[in-house]
Amino acid sequence: MLKLSSFSLAGYLKSHFDDIIPNKFFVSHNYPNPFNPMTMVDIHTISKSYLSVGIFDVNGRMVKTLYNQDIDVGFHRFKWDGRDFDGRLLPTGVYFLNV
Repeated sequence: MLKLSSFSLAGYLKSHFDDIIPNKFFVSHNYPNPFNPMTMVDIHTISKSYLSVGIFDVNGRMVKTLYNQDIDVGFHRFKWDGRDFDGRLLPTGVYFLNV
């Protein structure tokens, strides 16, 4: 008798992906783009260091800080829900990510 067990490829990949150390600093494009209601960006760090991730409007005004502290080596995903510092939903437009 053949017995099959359940296998989660996503779970397997996540548990093994977390142990991989990137070999260069990398910032992905945000995705999805355009987004509604949330977008994400992946950042790969090669050493433990300080990292600041901010969102700016077209006038150069910082509207949100996604991260601003020390970070460990590895793969990191940051999400932005289109809201400013006060939790207000920002208007549709162009925004810039500063790392």
